[in-house]
Amino acid sequence: MAKIFLAPTVSHISGKVGEGVYMISAKGGMSYLRNYSYPTLTANNHEKGAIMDHLSYLWNSEINSGYKTDMKAYAIEYHALANYGKPRSDRAYSAFAVFVMLLFAIKKAHSATIDLKTVTMAQLNAISPPVTNIADQTTAGLLPITPNSMEYIANWD
Repeated sequence: MAKIFLAPTVSHISGKVGEGVYMISAKGGMSYLRNYSYPTLTANNHEKGAIMDHLSYLWNSEINSGYKTDMKAYAIEYHALANYGKPRSDRAYSAFAVFVMLLFAIKKAHSATIDLKTVTMAQLNAISPPVTNIADQTTAGLLPITPNSMEYIANWD
C-alpha cells in the first residue's frame, strides 16, 4: 500500500484505475493506493447466483404483465414508506427487487417446501393460504402494507 499526496485543490481520490485501487484517507490531500485483487468466490456466492438466475427467469418468463404493472406501482409506494430503523438507508423501488424480497419471505415462511433455485409457479400457487396477488401477499405479512396495497389484485400467473 502506498500513500499518494495530492495537489492542494484535490482533497482525495477513490476508485479503481487500471491495476490500482485508490482509497480515501482521513487526512485531506492524501489517498492510499493498493494493487487490485479479485475476491475469491465462495460456494455461497455461487448458490446466491443460481437463486438470482432462477428468480430472474421466473420474473421475465412466468410472471403475468398485469402483476408486473401492479408490482411497479407497489414498489413506488414501498419506496416511500418511512424507514424508522435505518433513517439514512433507502428502500428498494425496483419491482424486481421487491419481487425477490417477496420470494425470500415466502422461502422463510415455507422453508420445507420452497427451494428458490428450483421453485416453479405451480409450487408458488399451491401455498396455503393463496398469495397470488399483492393484496394477498401484504395480508399474509409477506410484504409490508402500503396505502394502496389492497388495490393490487392482478394475479402473477
